[in-house]
Amino acid sequence: MPDRFGNLEIPTDRQLDLAFLDAPLSLPRPLPAEEHVVAAYLGGRVFVPTEGTAEGDRIVVYDLVRGLAPLLPDALERSWRDRWVGPLGAVATQVRGQVPVRVLNEVGAMNAARDALRGRLPAEIPDRHRGLPGRPCNTDDSSWLRVVGHARLLRLAGKLYDLQTLHEYAQRFAKAVDPDVMAKLAALPLDAAPERHLEVIAQNLEKVHPKARSPLRNKLDTTRVVVGGVTLLPIFLGPIGALFDRYAERLGNTIRLDVLGPGA
Repeated sequence: MPDRFGNLEIPTDRQLDLAFLDAPLSLPRPLPAEEHVVAAYLGGRVFVPTEGTAEGDRIVVYDLVRGLAPLLPDALERSWRDRWVGPLGAVATQVRGQVPVRVLNEVGAMNAARDALRGRLPAEIPDRHRGLPGRPCNTDDSSWLRVVGHARLLRLAGKLYDLQTLHEYAQRFAKAVDPDVMAKLAALPLDAAPERHLEVIAQNLEKVHPKARSPLRNKLDTTRVVVGGVTLLPIFLGPIGALFDRYAERLGNTIRLDVLGPGA
């Protein structure tokens, strides 16, 4: 009698459906730090405006001066969770409803889902090289720090800017400025005031390409952030929304991992 099952392949595993990890979540807004429409993100902290001051950490917009006070992201996230206990509980319930039965019932599937989530929650801190000298960077366990890291950023309403030191900004014009002038600018201390840079430029203006003179100088007199005595100039990056979208994704994945449990 022929063996009817000789060529039958019996699957030893089924494809695990992890699409629920990409399902949208309705996180309560504003997210931590999102309510501050003017803020500097520096060294893993969120600096927000206070009363005007001409000394210490500050933001300057032409003649308007406001002090900057640092907030720790982990404290902002704890406050957010405390504020939205009910809605976040509803999000956790939403997540449980999205988890496939197989993941709930099979240890191997649950572990695979946890591993996939952990892969989306890297522990490293981005842009560690961008901290300012003399100012220790924050290294807490916040989701914010794993998204923004030690980047130097400025938020003005719906726009996001990179913050560059005066040395970094001058390098943008390296092809339009005589090397001797660039060397003089580079030799200035990191915490030199913009006026000292402007003085060097004014004394060597004939060595600066005419088309570069205005943009090189004008930026130093407009919006700037001063932290630890170091002046930082904003360079436009794009809309702020993309940053908070990534932050919301990270927060959502931490909730998913809480729902699934830490596992082994």
